[in-house]
Amino acid sequence: MQAQFDEAKRWWIWANVSRLLVVIITIISLIRKEWLDWIWILPAGFTVTHSLLQWRADTLQGKADAITRKLELQDGFGWKISEQERADLILEVSDKVKKKAYGTEESPYFDSRQEVFARRAIENLKQSSWYTRHLAKKMAKYVFVLCASAVALALLSTFIVIVFTSPLQRWGPNIGRIVIIVLVFMVAYGYLRLGFQYRLLSSQAEKSSNRASQLLELETLTGIQAVRLLHEYQIARATAPMIPDWLWNRTKDELNRLWVQQVSR
Repeated sequence: MQAQFDEAKRWWIWANVSRLLVVIITIISLIRKEWLDWIWILPAGFTVTHSLLQWRADTLQGKADAITRKLELQDGFGWKISEQERADLILEVSDKVKKKAYGTEESPYFDSRQEVFARRAIENLKQSSWYTRHLAKKMAKYVFVLCASAVALALLSTFIVIVFTSPLQRWGPNIGRIVIIVLVFMVAYGYLRLGFQYRLLSSQAEKSSNRASQLLELETLTGIQAVRLLHEYQIARATAPMIPDWLWNRTKDELNRLWVQQVSR
């Protein structure tokens, strides 16, 4: 499962690099106008490349989410993955993912020690949604800070051009165009929307976590209740952007410690 997500994130990173190159090359073309006859080809090429890379990343993310859903149902409800499903999953992944997955025994994905059925599935859901809530919240904060910094830099550049019109008369028009390109880049390529998507994921994960806590307080917990809540959470997660590995590596020790403190109360 993790190997499939890792591959999806690699394609996602390269997709982001390609669209960043579009902006960089466009800015260069404004500064070096003598290159306009040929440099326009590069942004067009990288735009197409970005679309292909993003499509591949989305496809791999969908496959990784499908594997995750099956594992959650298996661990929570005991619904074993059939040999046919296992074979289909193996055939759908790349050779690189197969090599990373074979021969590795990952640590347990969930901490619940309940008997397999509804209560165990809800405990697993509570743990997963708790981590997702805080990771998505942090990622939304980073994206919004990045967007705010870009806007502040654009406004500062505009102010400098206005105040120092004479010294910067040569560069004034270009700086104005660059500011517009940066602002359009954030909106058109979805960076501003990305922040709202992470914030929405955090909000939905928080609702799932709170609802899971309420269900765990019931004396009798039915499978229908567990499946319905798990299904809602899985849909929210599948339609959200991926959490970067660097954020998980940076926060996992703190999150693991806080989770252990929470469940040990």
